Amino acid sequence: MTRQIINTGSSANDGTGDTLRSGANKINANFQEIYEKFGTADVLSSRVEFDSDEILIQGVSGYKISIGVQNPSTNSFTVVPYDAGTNFFVLDSATQTLKNKTLDSATLLTPLIGDLSEDHFYKVRGSELAADRTITLPLLTGDDTVVTEAHTQTLTNKTLDSAELNNPSIEGFILNDAGKNMLYLDNQGGTIVNYLSIGNAVTGNDVDIIPAGTDTNINLRLRGKGDKAVLFGQKVAYDVDAKTTSGTTYSDKPLTTQTVNSGVSTGTLPNGTIEGQQKFISNRGNYRITVSGSFNEGTNLLLDSAIAHLMWDNTSSEWRLVNNGHPNISFS
Repeated sequence: MTRQIINTGSSANDGTGDTLRSGANKINANFQEIYEKFGTADVLSSRVEFDSDEILIQGVSGYKISIGVQNPSTNSFTVVPYDAGTNFFVLDSATQTLKNKTLDSATLLTPLIGDLSEDHFYKVRGSELAADRTITLPLLTGDDTVVTEAHTQTLTNKTLDSAELNNPSIEGFILNDAGKNMLYLDNQGGTIVNYLSIGNAVTGNDVDIIPAGTDTNINLRLRGKGDKAVLFGQKVAYDVDAKTTSGTTYSDKPLTTQTVNSGVSTGTLPNGTIEGQQKFISNRGNYRITVSGSFNEGTNLLLDSAIAHLMWDNTSSEWRLVNNGHPNISFS
């Protein structure tokens, strides 16, 4: 309603103004509109007040909230959005739950991310920075999981550049060389208990490739593919068990050398442990070596200045001489 203005006439009691009844009706109409705006038609609200620069709203507890504005430098227009239902103003320090909000260029100091039951939270906190840093999230084509430092997780489709792996457990993986050519390494299935141990070394020492695991005895097999063989691109040598005295037992190293330059020398060759095991015995001296053992050709191998090449036969449990017919090798 437009405010009703009482006509007071041109001068006092000149009869040109509103009558007392008409003026009273205008007063009633003006007050009725004020009452309806700030209460009911008959009673003003007891919880809303105005002072010189604030609106005071009293709660059911009796305490009041003052609504005012900071000193503005220019006129502004603030829009309160409409939404059906009960809503609340968002305050800078009150504990509130925000829904359906878009934060543009937001600064998050210590955000909390609740779990599914909302009784525990992830606290996200950054380290002290010397300058601003940008974290770029990948363009995902589906749901995914964040990778953390200590949590046990399985990584898929990852390229590790200049990676350092401490005590890795490798069950089967694809390895690329420098030209991105695939080298595939896989296990043989089942419960894995044995594995390949590669031992590094300091300056002047050899590097070892050794089977390892819970089994006591394990073969190391090198195989080519199809009708191809295992090729050694450099020198090939046998590990040596060097003997300089008589009456010793030979080790399981493939090559035993014995050098005795006086009298009769003896040695003992233990049985082999696997079909096809190779053994070379080299007499470097000028006197005969008598080697006792399980031989197909006799009880003792009589070796003059020569090299005997033997191979273990599991069926007969005997060593067989490969270079049979050598003039400096005989049996007794």
